[in-house]
Amino acid sequence: MRRIAARLPQLFRPRLVVPPSLRIDECTTRKRGRWHVARSPAPVEPNVPHPLGSQTVDYRLPSTWPEFGVLELEGGRVFGSHGWVLTEDGAVLPELSWYGEPSERIRVPSRLAGTTELRGSCLSLVSDWSCRNFAHFLLDGLGRLAVFLDAGFTLNDVDHVYCPTPPSAPAEHLFERFGIPVDKRVWATSRTSVRADRLFVPSLPAAALAYPPWLATSLRRLVDLAPGGPRHRRLYVSRRGYSRQAISEYEVEALLSGRGFEIYDATDVRSRPEDFDRAEMVVGAHGAGLANIVFCRPGTRVIEIVPTDNAYPFYFSLAVAAGLEYSYLVARSVQERSASAFGPSPFDFDLELDELARVLPAAGEPIT
Repeated sequence: MRRIAARLPQLFRPRLVVPPSLRIDECTTRKRGRWHVARSPAPVEPNVPHPLGSQTVDYRLPSTWPEFGVLELEGGRVFGSHGWVLTEDGAVLPELSWYGEPSERIRVPSRLAGTTELRGSCLSLVSDWSCRNFAHFLLDGLGRLAVFLDAGFTLNDVDHVYCPTPPSAPAEHLFERFGIPVDKRVWATSRTSVRADRLFVPSLPAAALAYPPWLATSLRRLVDLAPGGPRHRRLYVSRRGYSRQAISEYEVEALLSGRGFEIYDATDVRSRPEDFDRAEMVVGAHGAGLANIVFCRPGTRVIEIVPTDNAYPFYFSLAVAAGLEYSYLVARSVQERSASAFGPSPFDFDLELDELARVLPAAGEPIT
């Protein structure tokens, strides 16, 4: 009986299905949708990352940045913690998601029970994984606010804001910094479904795993960083206790501490954008905490430790957007997935401490 009782919620839960897909241009011609341009297509400026050590990775950036804009949809719906956008008749708009095109991974309940009706207008800032990963929260989620503002809107133009549930205390603080009113926030959960008289959904502010050059300036402006102040901090963004850390993490931290670096926990409640604004150098393995380099001032030196099983251009493109001095050091992952594997690697990596030591300045030595 206990087993049956435990299974009852699953038995009565609607099954997940892949909904039909609709393109934005089809939505604006066949449905009640309007497209508001925020940024026109633009070429991607060529930029080659500087490798440190004996290994290199092949970062592939898009050849052009696409058009970014905001879809205004009458009677539009948003479902779940990934912020998937649906028309009134149940078609999904994958161009507004991380996938950018129809995907078997976009699944919604066969019947959307308990949809919350929002009278008036609603802006959605929820993006894939933005409720559980700080980088997706900040760059893909709150970054959509920058697109919304660039399209000529303000937060006064909407009655509600569908918000990603903050994955950490520092993420929660950013709602105040971004000026999103408390009384307008509607929190996303995995089962939340909302429908608004008018729904506004900005583009994902990224393309081909890379971030466009205007994003860093926009996010720095939105958090209203005070100008000036000394740049004197050296930060090592630690992944201790998480997957994809150095197998010799304690030795890595000891080396960096000896070179004047703070061992920085980006999930700590005291973490603030000002920490990176005051940094002269940032070192860290590829991971969500490195999204904070968007708050660094131009010229800040950044060294990304890139595991061989997790070589993506997110933070290289973000560093270019922010005008940072970026370089990277490759570390061999303890296991390698197939080329078709999806998502971040779960594997730790083996970092050559001698290679890292050679590229770090001594404590008190000027950053060059």
